Order: sequence, then structure tokens, then C-alpha cells
Amino acid sequence: MTSVTSSLIENNTLLRIALNDPISKSLHVIGNQSPAATDSDHHTEYYPSQWGEWECAGYCIAQNTNINELTLTNIPDRRHPFVQSGFAFFLMRVDRNTSITRIHFDRINMNWKCIFEETLLESLCKRITHLTITNCILARNAVVPLCNVILASTTKLTSIKLSGAHINTDSVTQIVSAINSNANTRSLHLRDLDISGNIDTLGREGILACRPLLTNPHGTLERLYLDEALFDDELTIAIAESLQRNKCLMELHLIGDATSSHITKRGEDSICNMLCNTSSIMNTCVS
Repeated sequence: MTSVTSSLIENNTLLRIALNDPISKSLHVIGNQSPAATDSDHHTEYYPSQWGEWECAGYCIAQNTNINELTLTNIPDRRHPFVQSGFAFFLMRVDRNTSITRIHFDRINMNWKCIFEETLLESLCKRITHLTITNCILARNAVVPLCNVILASTTKLTSIKLSGAHINTDSVTQIVSAINSNANTRSLHLRDLDISGNIDTLGREGILACRPLLTNPHGTLERLYLDEALFDDELTIAIAESLQRNKCLMELHLIGDATSSHITKRGEDSICNMLCNTSSIMNTCVS
């Protein structure tokens, strides 16, 4: 065993994780060389840099049965960003963990489709309830494996957040289709979908591609985030019309981009009428 790995094993913070100390519930792995640290909220930060450190950290996580949330943040401009080989090995170990239910990829190269197809398929399909991918590029070759996870009959996903993931209309269409297909079989019980912050790649058609989620009678979606999109009256009206028979959505976020959105009173009225249609007593009750 290398000296780097040996020194890591001697680290008290990671030893506590490896020994299943119930105090630590969250682990934040950051691509930078720095000592491990724990804050007052029992949130542990760890900074692996070399392959041996990834190997040791993966072993510790695989054995732990108390940590339920894992955040992986890559900081490319730091001295030690994620190394693909070590990172992949780490995820293979994470896949053997039985307690992690929330996983968050932040600024990770999601072109590594092995993240979904090989290293995390088991845990994503059977254990992970919250999957978050932010501030990165979700490559096309990773979208299909992600959809396969959504379509799995054993999936436990209740929240998918793809904020700032540079997803385009085709990707959204595939993801929406997978969600609806599994919802129709009553296997998927998705509550939250966040595709905000994709203004540069999503466009008008990408927002419209979400409408089948709102019209599906078997849908379970309670919160939909479409913030920072190119909203106008026509797009807002189309969303409002899709909600006319929806009985499960509780929150709809339509905060447009301040410089390019153009919603007038006509668009606002469409949302208001959907919430409270005063044209007749029956319509008011339905709305």
C-alpha cells in the first residue's frame, strides 16, 4: 500500500466514516488537495488527489452504513481535479454502499457514461431517491443510460434535478418520455423535476417538451422548475392549458430570464385563469 493511502487511513475523520460512526450523515468529495474536515452539521469534506486516495475513500464509503448523502464536486482550476480512473473506481465502490439515497454531481464531466451504465446502475435503480446534476454538461451519450435508470422497474427516484446541465430539447424529450412511460406502469413516483438554468441549450421547444408531464393522468409530479427559460405569452399560455386537468402539481416555477423573457398581462392572465377560472361556478370549482 502506498504511503499516500496509508496516511489517508490514519486520518481520524475518514476512520470515523469507515467505522460507521452515526454522527456523520453527509460526505462532500471535492477535487482539490486539502485536509479532510468536518463542520458542526456533521458534514464531512474530503479532498482526494491521487488514485490511491480514491481507492481508500471508495473502500471506506462501501463499508459505511450511516452516510445517506454524497456530493461530488470537481473544481477544474484547482491543482488536483478529478482523475477519471480514480473517480470511476470510487463510484464502483459507492455502488456497493447500502445507505446512500441522495447523490449530487456538481461540475463533473458527465461525458463518462459509465457513471450510469456501469458504476452506479445498481444503486441508482434500487436505492437512490434524489439524483442531482448541476453546473456541468450532460453529454448525449449519458442521457440514454439515465433514461434507462428512470425506466427501470426497480427505480426509487423521487427527485431529478438537472439545473445548469446544458441539456437540449432532444434530451428533455427523451427524459420526459422515460418518466411518463414508467409513470404509466405505476413504477415511478417522481415528485420533483428541475431543468432550470438551461437557457442556452433548452430553448422554447425544450420547455414545450415538458407538457406531457403535466397532462399525464398517471403523473405524480408535484414540483416542476423551469426557471431561466425564454418565456413569452404563447409559451406561458401553452403551459397553462396543459395544467387544466392536472391534479397533482403543487409548485410550478416559471421565473424567466430577466433580459429575454416577455410575458405580458395576457400571459399572466392565462395562469390566473387556470388557478381560478371565474367564467362560471363550475369552472371555478374545477380550477
